[in-house]
Amino acid sequence: MRDFPASLTFDRDHRASAVAAKVYRFLRTELDFVQARDVKVWVLAQSIASDREGVSTALSWLTECGYLVEHARGDRGVRRFTLAWSARNRAAS
Repeated sequence: MRDFPASLTFDRDHRASAVAAKVYRFLRTELDFVQARDVKVWVLAQSIASDREGVSTALSWLTECGYLVEHARGDRGVRRFTLAWSARNRAAS
């Protein structure tokens, strides 16, 4: 795993669900801080052995907390993300 401020904050954030933790740990290996990439919920759900609703909820929570940055949707409405370098959240308090 890469160590950067948001990642370190996430590791101390006890509010994260098990699915959110799986999603974030997986995306830390797939995303970077510059290039927005498509994240297909069903593919991600299969990759982490979860359901689509849980993954979608986790993506929204990770964005709200500042761990991911959501960009304009891609072709066919696919959600696009980059990693946040530092979390602007109200996290690990």
